[in-house]
Amino acid sequence: MKIFLFLLFVVFFLVSCNTTDIQDSGEINIVQLKKEWTHSFEEDYNSVRVYRPSNYKEFQAAWFRQIYFFENNNKCSYLVLAPDDGHYFNQGIWYYKPDTQALTILDSLEQVVIKYKIIELSDEILKLIQL
Repeated sequence: MKIFLFLLFVVFFLVSCNTTDIQDSGEINIVQLKKEWTHSFEEDYNSVRVYRPSNYKEFQAAWFRQIYFFENNNKCSYLVLAPDDGHYFNQGIWYYKPDTQALTILDSLEQVVIKYKIIELSDEILKLIQL
């Protein structure tokens, strides 16, 4: 009986242990990306940036929150923080590579603005790691 309880404890312990804080959630449904996302930096952890739909909640006041708006035709808008602390939207293009889960955002001159790996994507959350 003691051996059984010990083995049960070991199995439970191994199942509940998380060896990494960053996990791939598997296949990404890119259709869920096509909306406006706001950086919810209060939820960030390690190198993972957490975004929520802009209408998900009323975000706390902040000096700057990154916002991305991904459209159906691979066009996007992204918020830019100017040197004088002003905020404005730039237009760009986004691409997604399913094999690497890489999301690339380009400016209107097709220069890379930023590259991410999508860690998790659902209707309510977008988790990214900058590449």
